[in-house]
Amino acid sequence: MEHPRERQDRAGRLIVAAAAGNLKKASLELGGKSPNIVFEDASPEAVTGAANAIFFNHGQCCVAGSRLFVQQNRFDEVIEGVAQIAKSTKLGQGMEPSTQMGPLVSAEQLQRVTGYLDSGLADGATAVTGGSRHGEAGYVVESTVLTNVRPDMKVVREEIFGPVVAAAPFSSLDDIAAAVIRGRQAPAWLARHGLAARLVDRSGLVVTVGGWPQH
Repeated sequence: MEHPRERQDRAGRLIVAAAAGNLKKASLELGGKSPNIVFEDASPEAVTGAANAIFFNHGQCCVAGSRLFVQQNRFDEVIEGVAQIAKSTKLGQGMEPSTQMGPLVSAEQLQRVTGYLDSGLADGATAVTGGSRHGEAGYVVESTVLTNVRPDMKVVREEIFGPVVAAAPFSSLDDIAAAVIRGRQAPAWLARHGLAARLVDRSGLVVTVGGWPQH
């Protein structure tokens, strides 16, 4: 089977087509751009949850919450909280006892992630915190929270696989359901589980509420 060197859903389509030619069984785990959704009635735990979703393992996780959508009237509060957690996280090398978040996996990945940061900032995004490499040694990138992002930006559309979250406000269920494509799963922070069910119906995602998936 040929190996399509792409990081888009087209790669998955090519793999399935290649497997069909000789009836190979294929199970695909493709990259994602998982949204983390905070509704206006979310508990304060949503702030910590949103931060953990992206900064866990330096963002090198296929279900990392690399897009953060917050209902308009809670946006400033949540973003400030996530940014404070990012700022307080001790960055460093993996063998240092005080390190809370270590390096990316390689120099190539460091270049990739910082390239996305450069692209996002050049396109008009604002780094509330972070936005660049941390120090000169190792492959560590600052925990980064980007706002003033648009759906057409690469930092919003493409999987970065690093500690970078693109955050945007939303106003209604219809607004957020239309925005949360290209995700593997969608943690939703809210008190009304019926709202989560409606989000599933409109978005087609697996939405988790309080750790329990809503299909």
